[in-house]
Amino acid sequence: QQQQQQQLLQMLQQQQQRQQHLRQQQQQQQMQQQLQMQQHQKVLQTLQSQLPNQHSAMQQQPNSSLSQLSQPQSTQMPTTSSNPAMTTAMANVQRLIAQSRAISNPDLSNDPNATVQDIEDTPVFHQGTWKTRREVEAWQTGDAGHDAVTDAAVNDDPGAEADVYAVYTPKKIAEGITHPDPVVETSSLAGVTPPDVVYAHHLQDIVQAGTISNLQLESIVYAFQR
Repeated sequence: QQQQQQQLLQMLQQQQQRQQHLRQQQQQQQMQQQLQMQQHQKVLQTLQSQLPNQHSAMQQQPNSSLSQLSQPQSTQMPTTSSNPAMTTAMANVQRLIAQSRAISNPDLSNDPNATVQDIEDTPVFHQGTWKTRREVEAWQTGDAGHDAVTDAAVNDDPGAEADVYAVYTPKKIAEGITHPDPVVETSSLAGVTPPDVVYAHHLQDIVQAGTISNLQLESIVYAFQR
C-alpha cells in the first residue's frame, strides 16, 4: 500500500509539473503575440504618419510633372549613326545583297537605266539552276517518248526474249490439265533434265476432277519428294 501511495504521489507530481510546463508555454506564446501586435501597431503608425506627407507633396507638384509621370517614357533604340561599326556592317550587307541580285539578273545589272529598287526586287536565285514549267513538261514528254520507242523496239523483236527465256512444260508429269498461265524458264536451264519422280502422290481424285494443273502437281510432287 505504501508503494502504491508513493506511486500515486509521483504521478500527481508529474502531472503538476506537466501542467506548470504547459502554463509556462502558454505564457510565452501570449508574450510573443503581444510583441507581434506591438510591432504591427508601430508599423501602422509609421505608415499613417507618412501618408499625409506624401499626399501633401503630390498636391504641391505642378500638373506638368504629373503628366510626365502618367505617360510612359519611350525607349529609343540606338541609331546606326552613333555606332560606326554597325554602319559599316550594314553597308557591307547591303552591298552583298545587291551583288547577289545583280548576278541573278544580269540584264538589270547591265542596264544603265535600272534603279536600285529594280535590283532589290529581283529574287536572290540564279536563273540557271531553275527550269520553267514548259521546259520540264517538254523534258518529261521527250523522256516518255524515248521510253515508248525503246519498249516498242524490244517488243517488235521476236528473238529478243527467245534468246533468254523458253516456254516451260512439265517433262516428268503427264497427269493434270495444262496450266492456264504461261510459264517460262531460262534457256540455260531448259537443257537440264529434272530429276525422276519417285514420290507416289495420292491426289488421283483431285487430278481427275481437273482442279489442279500439271505444273501445280509437279510442284507438289517435287516439294514432298525433297
